[in-house]
Amino acid sequence: MTKLIIKQHLLHAGFTGLLFVTLLGCGKQSDRVTETAIFRADMQRSGFWQNTGPLELLEPVWTFTADGDGAAASPVVYNNTIYSGHYDGTLHALAMENGEPRWAFDTDGGIFSTPLITDAQIIFGSDDGFVYALNHQGELQWRFQTQDKVFASPLKYAGQIYIGSLDGYLYALDAKTGDLQWRFKTDAAIDSSVVMSGDKLIFGSDDGKVYALDQQGQLIWQADAGSAVDATPAVTGNAVFIGTNAGKLLKIDNENGELIWAFQADNRIFASPAINAEQVVIATTGGAVISLDQQSAKTRWQYEAAAPIFASPVLTTDAVYLGTMSGEMLILDVNDGQQLTLFDSGWPIFASANIVNGSLLFSSDDGEVFLFR
Repeated sequence: MTKLIIKQHLLHAGFTGLLFVTLLGCGKQSDRVTETAIFRADMQRSGFWQNTGPLELLEPVWTFTADGDGAAASPVVYNNTIYSGHYDGTLHALAMENGEPRWAFDTDGGIFSTPLITDAQIIFGSDDGFVYALNHQGELQWRFQTQDKVFASPLKYAGQIYIGSLDGYLYALDAKTGDLQWRFKTDAAIDSSVVMSGDKLIFGSDDGKVYALDQQGQLIWQADAGSAVDATPAVTGNAVFIGTNAGKLLKIDNENGELIWAFQADNRIFASPAINAEQVVIATTGGAVISLDQQSAKTRWQYEAAAPIFASPVLTTDAVYLGTMSGEMLILDVNDGQQLTLFDSGWPIFASANIVNGSLLFSSDDGEVFLFR
């Protein structure tokens, strides 16, 4: 079940070749939420965590195993509860101190969508085509049906939920009721999660475009990415950074959608970029981890992993954290890319990690959720 679902996801994303052999052989806005309760750390999807994590990985403090059903949604934390979505369609709520289950909610499809947690709701999408809103006891508040699977992660602003579907629409839903406010049609599936930048909603589509909309769903600009876009953009200042399936990292002007520069990597960029004040860090399906200067696109450092990378890098003041499809969780020095340590989970790591109060959280394809300090 697990391997079938992740294979279907990668087939949709257009990836073939050695990875399948590997998989089959192993396995200060009022609505802004806390940095650990949203995909990629914040509403700009920067992938940058202000707090630091462990710099060596010896033994996990605890592990949670979800009956062999792996996870591709990143674990997020709110009020000491971890929320982890799994391939069997279950969202697990775990106690952060010991990994003990608090409750579980079942959908009818795999959960690749990283949940958004607010003070009142838990919101996420499922492969069954629905967007779900739960309360903090795991009870359904509402669900909204799209016309295809929902891989993207939601964003909330000014009482509305924004989320894309593989049906090609970006949806704006009322956060309290789930009622449709508007939808915007692209010409292909939307895997990319929405970024909030000023008054703009920015996201990519498999139609090879990057879109910027206003909060009423009207197009502000669109940029030609040259190929399908699965990755979520990251925004800082007037710059939008986004990777493409053709292996290009694009820097786009946030004001008008004009291309500032493009960097050609060795393989496709499925993972979302991570940014701090000076650098942008990307990972490719060829296993390269690359740090670029944000202004010049000059390579600062490069690290070659032993396997493809689909997990998005996590950036802190000290380190870069990311998992590989051979099961390794890597920690690299943020300044020079030198490997500080690694932990072999034994199974592919598809989801990006999370840093919470000095702890490292991540999940793997055999259903385990790990916590390190």
